[in-house]
Parts: sequence; C-alpha cells; structure tokens
Amino acid sequence: MKPSTMVIIICCCLSVGYGLYLKYFVGAYNTFNRISRVSQAKKGMTRQQVLQTLSTPDSTYWEKSKADSLLVMAYELPDTDGSHILVKLLNDSVLSVKYQQ
Repeated sequence: MKPSTMVIIICCCLSVGYGLYLKYFVGAYNTFNRISRVSQAKKGMTRQQVLQTLSTPDSTYWEKSKADSLLVMAYELPDTDGSHILVKLLNDSVLSVKYQQ
C-alpha cells in the first residue's frame, strides 16, 4: 500500500473520530455543565440570586398551586430527550428544584 493511501485512510479515520467526539462527548459535557450549574440553586434563594448563579432560564411560566401561584423557571438540558430542571419560586424565593423528564 502506498504511503499516500495510508495517509488518506488515517486522515479519514481521524475526522470520523473527531466527529463522534463532538457529537457525544462535547454534548455530554454541556449537559453535565448545565446540571452542575442548576444544582447550585437551593431552597430559600431569591429569584435574583438564582438568575446571577444560573443565567436566564429557557422559559418561565406561572403554575397554580393550592391557593398560591408559583413562578416556574425551566432550564432545558442539551442533548436530552426534552428533559428540564424546574426551579419553582413562591414569593420571590426558591421553593423547590426538580428534574422533569
């Protein structure tokens, strides 16, 4: 086999390997990074502290709970099947942090 043919085969294998790396490992790292940031939200934090710690949520909405309305800030997890981390706030303080699949 010619050296130039071997170089072409090696380059193709490296590019395929790099593509797989980008698809699986970088996406997994982004998901892990997002989860670790969202897990810093703790019960009792104010909404402003959550926004400083985490960043702007992907979506926000109001949810009715018994006699109160809860502000829900949803953070999507990249490279998942639509999973979210939900931060629920009551009277401008964190009531709960939940994972929703």
